[in-house]
Amino acid sequence: MLERLYKPSKIKASISIFMFVAAILILLPQMSGVLESLNGHNITPDSDFFYNAGRLHEIKMTYSQEGINAYVWTRFSYDLVWPLIYLFFMVATLALMLDEKTKFIRYLPLIAVNFDLLENITCSLYFKVVENQFVASLASIFSAVKWVMIIGILLIQITLFIRVLYKRISQ
Repeated sequence: MLERLYKPSKIKASISIFMFVAAILILLPQMSGVLESLNGHNITPDSDFFYNAGRLHEIKMTYSQEGINAYVWTRFSYDLVWPLIYLFFMVATLALMLDEKTKFIRYLPLIAVNFDLLENITCSLYFKVVENQFVASLASIFSAVKWVMIIGILLIQITLFIRVLYKRISQ
């Protein structure tokens, strides 16, 4: 199944770009609004590049019980959909720009998504089940790795896009 996803296709890339932009413009603000209406703010751990156990505890303490329930619910609903959307976007657009020597890069988004999901699981555990330093520390490590991977992939995409654009202009 993944091999079909990794095959270059302008149609897949176009659909992925549309879905990515739509999610950023519609889905993200909607989920942010749900948390803001319950807590009076929309601060979540996953929006911080790096946080430690203390910061995670501070964030949790600003949540009402309804806010905690909503946060956990969004991690296992919306935050399962969003990583799939950005995975599709990253893979589909990278597939168009990678050559045989660099095609290993296409697996990086899958690693980023896995760390995103691990962060969601550990944050949910911390917020709802087991509030301890170890779980909070794992969440912060998973978050940092996720963000490094996502930023790295976006920089690779920009670099590849500029390379493709330069080749087309110079022909």
